[in-house]
Amino acid sequence: MKYKIIGTLAAVLVLSACSEEMPPTSVDEFVADPVLLDATLARCDLGSSDTFDDRNCVNARRAVERLWREQEKMNSALREQESERKLQLLREQRDREAALEEQRRLAEEEAEKQRLYGGTEFDAVPEVPEQAPEMLPETPIQEPGEDPEKEGSPEDPGN
Repeated sequence: MKYKIIGTLAAVLVLSACSEEMPPTSVDEFVADPVLLDATLARCDLGSSDTFDDRNCVNARRAVERLWREQEKMNSALREQESERKLQLLREQRDREAALEEQRRLAEEEAEKQRLYGGTEFDAVPEVPEQAPEMLPETPIQEPGEDPEKEGSPEDPGN
């Protein structure tokens, strides 16, 4: 009888050890091993509705979501860098175009001066020869709007 009990316990232990399932694969393990992730997803997609709720299938789907979010963050950062680079190029192009437009405007002004004044340089002040005192006019220069005949003479202060 003693051997029957020991035999039964041994059989129970052997059977329980054989029926013990492996612990489910964690999300981190799936993220670290893409081959295992792909194989598990393939098994989950081909399986029945029972495998949909399987812990390995759930963890595999969570790993896919995590990988997708990480990839999306990297893509977002790359798009932001590309956008900044393009904006900088556009600013530089706008500045070059503004400088070219300013050069064109200055060239047009210079050409207009040349056309109007026939090459006279305005930057230099012409030299005025000194006049001898005998060449100076004897009559004073009148201001505009003054009429010498309307002003009274010193002999007739009444006017």
